[in-house]
Amino acid sequence: MATNFPTSVDALTNPVSNDSLNSPSHSAQHANANDAIEAIEGYLLTGAGASGLVKLIPTSATNATVAANGDVTIGSAVSSVIINGAFTSAYEAYKIVISNVTMSSTISGTSIFMRMYSGSPVGANYNYGIPRVDLATGSVSSYFAAAGTNGILIGTGTGDKFGTNFDVTNPFLATHTIFTGISVSQITTGYTGAGAGMHQASTSYADFDIRPSTGTLTGGTIRIYGYK
Repeated sequence: MATNFPTSVDALTNPVSNDSLNSPSHSAQHANANDAIEAIEGYLLTGAGASGLVKLIPTSATNATVAANGDVTIGSAVSSVIINGAFTSAYEAYKIVISNVTMSSTISGTSIFMRMYSGSPVGANYNYGIPRVDLATGSVSSYFAAAGTNGILIGTGTGDKFGTNFDVTNPFLATHTIFTGISVSQITTGYTGAGAGMHQASTSYADFDIRPSTGTLTGGTIRIYGYK
């Protein structure tokens, strides 16, 4: 029997304890089960079901710990977090989610940056633009950098819980890495902004780091997903 998946549910015959091996056919039972399993695997790996976010497990981290499920937990009062083996040839685009991080800085608008990493932080060729709206007044300003050295700005905060999420495209390919995201800055009444940027170097990277412009980070979680 050929499987009906994914068009419809297969009607499989379950044997009972007093059935012989030829009624229902024992070999047919295995063949039908194998056909269904192969159809499901093909659907999920290469077919219409082969899409969505896949949570990834980095190979290691500095100033943080990597759990078996891939969660990266930031240490106490660290000036940066380095994540190794985040990007591979398996995916071209990624989502990075950062949550519940405590910032030590009380300077209003302390920036959080992401840099590419290759044995050491890559500190050149970052370009970005982020229009910013003051949630109290509605006034509009901007953050931007041209050939910047700090990294890509992924958010700001002040002595409070920091969190953000953003997409990274092509980090493992030897081409420009693209960043897009929306963030809300936890400063007094707050700011919100949506922007994009790039690391303008035709280089492949597996690693990155996160760091504040001043002060330290404590606790919180970094999760990395691949777009399948």
